[in-house]
Amino acid sequence: MSPVAVIRAAVDESRLVRVARRLFAAITTAPAHVPAGAREAEFDDLIDMLASSSVGRIGVSIARAIAGACQSARVAAAGRTAADAVAALGSVDRARVAGIAILAAALTDLVVTPLDPRPVSAARWSLWVGALVVGMVVTARADSAVAAWRERRGAGDRPDA
Repeated sequence: MSPVAVIRAAVDESRLVRVARRLFAAITTAPAHVPAGAREAEFDDLIDMLASSSVGRIGVSIARAIAGACQSARVAAAGRTAADAVAALGSVDRARVAGIAILAAALTDLVVTPLDPRPVSAARWSLWVGALVVGMVVTARADSAVAAWRERRGAGDRPDA
């Protein structure tokens, strides 16, 4: 008997190999589609179970207090106002705002990098230089960026996609 045949026979008789084959077959097959209603019902049951426990009631009251504080905070109101103002803009102006935000983030990182104790890598500099370039291009040529985005998404016929 050849060495290959001996190994094949040993593999075929191995429980570990049989279990591994079944495991690999289970991993490679797609899971059954679970309807959204079943997931929502299961999530609702979990919430009810957690809220009915003593620790859960304490957690719920803490979460409600935090949510209430966040909703009544001045920063949240300013954020909602800013979001409403940006939402009222056209797509070209929103792209320009996004470019300015990218530029602000890249420049902020550039300013605080000397204060960061971690070593600066070429990958980090490349990332932020790329962000600066993208931010400048999108800010300067927002109309072209929006047109390219629409063409890529196949939304060229929609006025404000």
